[in-house]
Order: sequence, then structure tokens, then C-alpha cells
Amino acid sequence: MRCWNAARAAAGRAGNTSALDAIDQRGVPFALECAELAQSPATRGAVVISIWFDPADDGNPRQNISYERAE
Repeated sequence: MRCWNAARAAAGRAGNTSALDAIDQRGVPFALECAELAQSPATRGAVVISIWFDPADDGNPRQNISYERAE
């Protein structure tokens, strides 16, 4: 989980306690939620979950789930 200082500062300025809590926990709970949303690797191939905190959105976490087929 990536967290830039700018995201932490944005969350602090916005009083975004849920984002600050997620940052302090290194995003583990959010990462687990994202993993639950991913489709089975047996069906779609390797799962790649990218997670980051967005300083442009008060430090809220963002995600992208993609899949890589084994060749």
C-alpha cells in the first residue's frame, strides 16, 4: 500500500479520520476488502491489486484490480 506524505496531509486537513486510520494500519483492512472483490485466479489468472491513497481526494484510498493470464 502506497501512501505519499501529501495524502496523509490532505486527509489530516480534511479531518478524514477513516483515511487516517487506514493509513496508520498500512491499508491492510482496505487491501483485504479489495481482495474479496477480486475474481478467482483459477478463472481469470493472477490477480494484481493496486491500492493507493489519493491526495487529490482528501487522502481516500483508491484501488485498481487487474488480471494477468498465465501463458
